[in-house]
Amino acid sequence: MKNKKSLLSLVIFALVLILGVGYAVVSSVGLTIGGTASVKNANLKVDIESVADTKTSGATISHTLTTHADKDTFTITDMVLNETVTMEYTVANHETDVEAKLTGVELTNSNEQYFDVNYTINGETIAANNGTTTVTVTVKLVKTPVTEAQGETTVSLKLNAAPKDNSN
Repeated sequence: MKNKKSLLSLVIFALVLILGVGYAVVSSVGLTIGGTASVKNANLKVDIESVADTKTSGATISHTLTTHADKDTFTITDMVLNETVTMEYTVANHETDVEAKLTGVELTNSNEQYFDVNYTINGETIAANNGTTTVTVTVKLVKTPVTEAQGETTVSLKLNAAPKDNSN
């Protein structure tokens, strides 16, 4: 009798064990996590805040600058030989969390025969959240114009900026 009870207990235990393992195998679920992340591509918000002109004689400067634009066009007339006119542009970065880097300035000069036009970036990196830097543009009359039309130049300026790479 004792052998029968031990055998019966062993059989019941084995059945419970087999049922438990079988249930675990049948009910196992593979966990798969999937997803997609995307970043919205947007234009960097770097633009010209203001411009200050400096001249030494009776030169006339007229701008077509609109507020918060990345470009300006200006016309200069009434300069004298070897006079230099300077425009200092204040450039701001309106991104809240991205530093910007000025990568260059595109300049076009409508009268290269009589006028030299150059620029200097005074600090390439612009801090986020309304940080500023300056870009200085100089225009010099290098040759005496024969006609009134030759004594005028129109210069277009466009800023090129990119997010600063802080991965290093």
